[in-house]
Amino acid sequence: RLIVFFRDRRAQHVYRAESPDDGKTWTRPSKTTLLNNNSGIEASVLSSGNLAIVYNPTTKDRNPLSVSMSDDQGGPGLSELPLTNQNVKEFNSILSYNPKI
Repeated sequence: RLIVFFRDRRAQHVYRAESPDDGKTWTRPSKTTLLNNNSGIEASVLSSGNLAIVYNPTTKDRNPLSVSMSDDQGGPGLSELPLTNQNVKEFNSILSYNPKI
């Protein structure tokens, strides 16, 4: 099963869709509880099996920058952890910070 996350061009939320057949077909994207200002997002599966999503949890600026952790593949059980409140123009891949992730 594949899972993909989308940013919203209306600058409101992160959306999620699933494919049960390796990308041949997809579910209709559904809105998650994560706010987003149409900035980039990154989702990675950690070695624990948990999902980490880095994003800007606002509909206005590019800060704060946060990571949400999920043990249900991005379902409703996301918990947000702020990374910084400073003005962050870009971030590198979360995998570049710790190659053991």
